[in-house]
Amino acid sequence: MGLVTGLRTLKAFSTYAAVLALVIGLAGLAVHVLIAQQYRTAVTDRLSALAHDAQEELHETEHSETPADALSEAVKFPDEGAALLDSTGRRVARSGLTDTRDALVRRVPFEAETLQLTISNTRVTALLRELDLGLAAGGIAAVFAGAILITIIARRSLARVESAFERVHRFTGDAAHELRTPLTVIASNVDDLGLESDDRSINDQSRANIRQATEQMSALIDGLLVLAREDGAAQAIHAIDLATLLEDVLDRYRFEARARKLNLRLTAPAGLSLYGRPEQVERIIGNLLENALRYTPSGGNVEIRAYSERATIFIHVADTGIGIPPESQEQIFERFWRAERNRSSTGFGLGLAIARTFAHAHGGDISVKSSPGAGSVFTVKLPSHPRRPVFSTIS
Repeated sequence: MGLVTGLRTLKAFSTYAAVLALVIGLAGLAVHVLIAQQYRTAVTDRLSALAHDAQEELHETEHSETPADALSEAVKFPDEGAALLDSTGRRVARSGLTDTRDALVRRVPFEAETLQLTISNTRVTALLRELDLGLAAGGIAAVFAGAILITIIARRSLARVESAFERVHRFTGDAAHELRTPLTVIASNVDDLGLESDDRSINDQSRANIRQATEQMSALIDGLLVLAREDGAAQAIHAIDLATLLEDVLDRYRFEARARKLNLRLTAPAGLSLYGRPEQVERIIGNLLENALRYTPSGGNVEIRAYSERATIFIHVADTGIGIPPESQEQIFERFWRAERNRSSTGFGLGLAIARTFAHAHGGDISVKSSPGAGSVFTVKLPSHPRRPVFSTIS
């Protein structure tokens, strides 16, 4: 696996490096052409100016001055020169650079003679060569640095994509596994009902089994729809009287708590409020409370305590139940995850995943502190005023 990953990384690096080299090479060529064009324009302008100055100086030559003196007045820089040629092309007078090799030359008529103007290319050629070397060195460095950076980014992005596909694959497998059990129960009991039997109790039991399996499937599908729904539309938020909402949630579970002989208690100050979607906040608390009741032995305690601190609402759901091992405390929020010793539980491992999804949708989170045999404390943190609209789900 390591060799395959290394080869894939090398292939990706080579591809990115080739693309970057092409892009940077084209950019360097464009820079070279642009600067060379600017140089040619500047030289052409300078030759025109030099021709004008030389003609002016020759026209103004006094009796004491020679044509060479006049040309020396026009030539201002050591890499340029001017020469006066007769009708046969023989040099009559000159000043400055007269070697036309590796130089730009312009000839303009002057009376019966010709004026030859020269500017050396040597210095500019050297500058362009240095520019090309700099562009090449910088381009090579940019290619390697860019390819490395893009490879790292691509690998991380690919890892996230692979992780998402793995989660989808695991989610599909877990959903199929959870649905298979009630479907098997339904199929087997339908077969039993198809057999002729005078024992009404057997038929009644088969119907009860089918009803229970159907209810389990309905609950599972409802949970899957909650997690899978991605309409992406912003949902309206409302002011929520949290103390009243918590009391209403507890009222729905008081009968179950009494049946399990559990002590259920709520501590929340009057007037405690937040902005959000009431049905989602109810689902968060209800799922945590149901989880606490399920794993707390008879005679235990389950307590909900809520308070506000620095624009954040804290809701603690504490129980004296069986507790959660440290290595499993983050896994419990994964979809379909249940400890092996509790796989026979009636739950599907979706309650805590849904609770955290809704907490994230409100810009908050859920954490847990627990020790095996010492109970658990789930802490919900929600901003009292969300900075962004509340969404139905977060994938």
